[in-house]
Amino acid sequence: MNAWPPSERAPLIAVTVAPAWARAVAARCMAILNLPSVPAGVGPGAYVAVCAGKGRDDDLVEWFRREVAICTPPEDELPTRVVVAVGRLAVVSEYPAAPQHQRFQHFVSSPWYWGPVTLWLEDVVTLPASVPCELRGEGEVWQLPPDVQAQVRAGYGQVVREDEERWTAYRAKASGCSVPIVRDGLKERVLKKCAQPGCTKALVKCSSCQGWKCSCTRHVCGAEARP
Repeated sequence: MNAWPPSERAPLIAVTVAPAWARAVAARCMAILNLPSVPAGVGPGAYVAVCAGKGRDDDLVEWFRREVAICTPPEDELPTRVVVAVGRLAVVSEYPAAPQHQRFQHFVSSPWYWGPVTLWLEDVVTLPASVPCELRGEGEVWQLPPDVQAQVRAGYGQVVREDEERWTAYRAKASGCSVPIVRDGLKERVLKKCAQPGCTKALVKCSSCQGWKCSCTRHVCGAEARP
């Protein structure tokens, strides 16, 4: 996931869809947007702001609930006239042609892929706060007003930065966990080593006084000190 470069930004277009459809895109349960015609000057690599329009399709809502386990709130609770998500345009296809990538196959077989032109989205980012916008006709490709576009880009950048910071923290934790923990083995725990400098021999108990001794030094105990 990459944020727009500050000096050279990728194109950003807006597409209006039904509120339930926009919610499904924001929840990453829908990756396609059907258009009546090929948008001029728009190709893979551009970004698409998904705008919730108006209306409700009960068949669509039921399919979301049954096939992708997303329950849509009542119509009066669905946000309208707002940009809810931004996705990167991966493929522009004309029905019935479709990309063969595995991540899109579920939507190819769905009843909601009808074209005649379809935008296939990837790396969808749900905006931290929906951005109000003027309502346009469903399936229409349009440019956001400068102030709305600035808010959408700012929200998108915030999510990307937070995601990168989170992954940086995860990688830091993972690198710390990858450092091997050195623990004494059974031999080190059982054997008592000599403390004399340069000596690595194990101590043994004196059979007479039961004290620890090493062959590197002379051991004298009361039991051995006989005339």
